[in-house]
Amino acid sequence: MLRQLFYNKVGIVLLLTIVLSIAIFIYANDLGDTSKEIALAIASSLFATAIFTVFYNVFTFQTTSSILDDSIGQQLQNSKDEIVQSVKAYYKEYVPDRIFEGSNAPAKAFGQDLIKEIQATDTYSFRGISGKRTAIRIELVRGKLTEVRLNLINPADQNALVERANLMLSIDQMPQTLENVEKVVTRIKKDVFSCLAGLYYYGKTKCQTIVVAFQNGTSTSRLELLDDAIYISLYDDGYQRYPETLKFSRETKIYRLYQLEFQKEFKQISARSSITISSNTSEEEFIQQLSSLGVLNDISIETIKIYRDEYERLRSLYINKNDLYSLT
Repeated sequence: MLRQLFYNKVGIVLLLTIVLSIAIFIYANDLGDTSKEIALAIASSLFATAIFTVFYNVFTFQTTSSILDDSIGQQLQNSKDEIVQSVKAYYKEYVPDRIFEGSNAPAKAFGQDLIKEIQATDTYSFRGISGKRTAIRIELVRGKLTEVRLNLINPADQNALVERANLMLSIDQMPQTLENVEKVVTRIKKDVFSCLAGLYYYGKTKCQTIVVAFQNGTSTSRLELLDDAIYISLYDDGYQRYPETLKFSRETKIYRLYQLEFQKEFKQISARSSITISSNTSEEEFIQQLSSLGVLNDISIETIKIYRDEYERLRSLYINKNDLYSLT
């Protein structure tokens, strides 16, 4: 900064003034008392003026630089937005409507946007891991959903559970010990079963039919497909608890691509391993379906009610505390 200051003419003059004031200080020692006082006064004034001017210029330079940086930064952001809008104007079928940044805390902007879309949809499809918040999402629907399809991890697939557990431990920066992996696997299973209990005891009142398919292997992304939008989140994107999410509208080719992919995938998986829940499904029928798939050992009504209590605890965090926008 000082180097830049002394590269201009003002800097050269200041440098010469300082040198001159020092020279007068030295010369004053050889003068008489009166002349010496006059010389010292002149030298002091010149030196003080030079130092003040230096600091003033430095301060002005910093302030101007800060203003210019902010101005340039804003211009760059405006240019970026203009470029995105320009690209979207020509390639709107491929550009997301919104991008929700990933973070380690609930993304309320995403939750708010998702709730708005859910409250207006007639269908809801989900592909992910445990789906533990899907029943809460369904409860927020104002009307009644005509179709709900969920593609969840198979709680009987130990390899998939371990793979997912290792990823979660990496996100939390925890050692991938056998003990830690087993704890996470247990938690994933609990989340899946509490999701199923929530769908049965609460979700079915908002739906004509709920079909839950259990996939072998683990998803690399989470999809939430609604009538007018799809939300796509990469689970391993930047190792964040709440990953970046892209929202595409129904008019985009991306929406259509993932819609067709989900339909094909869900048809294949549900043919092998799935359960169906409707308003007429009894507890005995619900338990029988789970038993026939082998996803839960020693299952009973009491077991299901334990998981229902687990779901209700999760539900209370959002609905009872009116914290829906953290529902990510």
